[in-house]
Parts: sequence; structure tokens; C-alpha cells
Amino acid sequence: MGILTSSIGRMPPFPEVVATLGKIRAADFRLAIISNTDDAGIAGNIAQLGGYIDRVIMAEQAQVDKPAPQLFQYAWKTLGVERQQTVYICASPQLDLVAAHDLD
Repeated sequence: MGILTSSIGRMPPFPEVVATLGKIRAADFRLAIISNTDDAGIAGNIAQLGGYIDRVIMAEQAQVDKPAPQLFQYAWKTLGVERQQTVYICASPQLDLVAAHDLD
């Protein structure tokens, strides 16, 4: 594992992220992360998010990476929701935005 990869879990969120997650939760939304990172790699990031994350869906669990639609289908099934009940906020135009666009 490289230096960058091994340090991802220690990287803090951008300053506005935790407060924004709190506002989203206060608006009665449930929050889940769908990530290509492995289970061990994301644990440190989740710990820094103020306890606002309800579920974490990992590519490792679904056995498929973004942008494959199967990851999102796995997430919806695991979360017990329909696609129309979700709002998808993304960070990576290449993986996330392409994947979200292809889900329509």
C-alpha cells in the first residue's frame, strides 16, 4: 500500500462538511456513503464525520466498483430504498458523476 493510499483514512474532511452533514440530517435525511475505498481504508474518514453517517456501502462488499451501476443497485437493496428515494451527491466527476448520470 502506498503512502497516499495508507493516509487517506487520516485526511480530515473539508471544514464545511461536518456542519453541512448536520444540517442535512436535521432536515430528516438519512446519510449513506457509497465508496470504492475498501472497508479498512474508510473507517478513519467516517470517524471524522460527526456521527452523521447512517450506513457505508463499499465496493468491496458489492464486489464491483463505481461507475458500475451494480454498486448502486446493491446499495439501494441494502438500504431498503428505491432509486427515486435517493439524492446522490458526488465528489469525482470521472467515477461519481458519470455513474449517477448513467443511473437515469
